[in-house]
This record gives sequence, structure tokens and C-alpha cells, in this order.
Amino acid sequence: MQFRVSSNTYGAELGRAGGAVVNVVTKSGSNQIHGTDFYYLRDSAFAARNPFMNFKPHDQQQQFGMTIGGPIRRNRVFFFAGFDQHIFHIPAVVRFLNGSSVVTPLATLNPAFPGDYEPSDQALVFATATQLSKQAGTYPAAMLGNAGFLKLDFSLSQHNHLSVRLSTSRYYGKITYSSTRPAR
Repeated sequence: MQFRVSSNTYGAELGRAGGAVVNVVTKSGSNQIHGTDFYYLRDSAFAARNPFMNFKPHDQQQQFGMTIGGPIRRNRVFFFAGFDQHIFHIPAVVRFLNGSSVVTPLATLNPAFPGDYEPSDQALVFATATQLSKQAGTYPAAMLGNAGFLKLDFSLSQHNHLSVRLSTSRYYGKITYSSTRPAR
């Protein structure tokens, strides 16, 4: 890929762009078959515990892909294609402000230290705290996605070229909520 970043005045086709304009040009094929591939893994087994949690939930991210390019007809028609896949399994962790998975209301000690409830509201506040505590925990979550492209370049003449490009991407995810208390 070729990148060109401009940060000065822009042409009329770019409107009133602020900041910078990035122009990305995808490689064309060549008379030689060439390609790349990659694999990226991030696993919680290799990471430190989040300082705001008292446990380390298991999460894993994988990303892999490849590109390939070459001639269809020597010096006339070329192709370049790529594919990228993402698989993320990162749980949604529900904790409260103090880092706990249980809401514990504090009683009012005196006017200088107002708590979470007054004695007349104690039953309602504790019932609500119990319901909120049931929502805390770790919920499995996944995001899956892929992106791909295909580019064809035609040399019509020495001064005329035609390019056709097809791009696709699909991302979807889910969080598994359960009516029972999730894993801690």
C-alpha cells in the first residue's frame, strides 16, 4: 500500500477538511506471484491483571489474514486480493464503583457522614442492592468479523488503465446474558 498524507491546503474535491487527508492506494499486481500472511494472538495468560479488578478474566483475541497478487495475463491484466479475519472473545465484566460484585449500602451514622439510606428506607434499599448484586459478574462475549478485497488492473494501452475493486466486510458479536448468576 502507498500512503500519502497532506496537511496543507486541500483541493476543492476534499471540501473543508480539517486536520489531515489520508489517501490510500492499494498495490497493483505484477508479473510475479507474490503474497503475505500474518497471525496475531493476544491472550490474557500473557497479560497483567487489571488493577481495578480482584481477578483476571480470560480473554483472547486472534487476527489473521493474507494477501496475494500476480498476473492474469502477462503485462496486461493483474490481480491483488486480501483477506483479514478477527476473532475476539473478551468477556463483559460488571462490577460496581468500589470494584466489588456486591452492593453493600452504608447506614447513615450522623449528619456529617450521610450514608446510602435512612432507617425508614432500609428494607427497600437492601432489596434493591440485592437485585443489583445479581447483575454483577462476568458475561461471555464474542466479536467475529472479516474483511476482504479484490482488485483487478487492466492495461488497455500505454496511457489508459482500468481498475476494478470489490470490497466486503462483515462484523457481528454477542454477549451471553443468563438469568442465573454469571461466573465470578
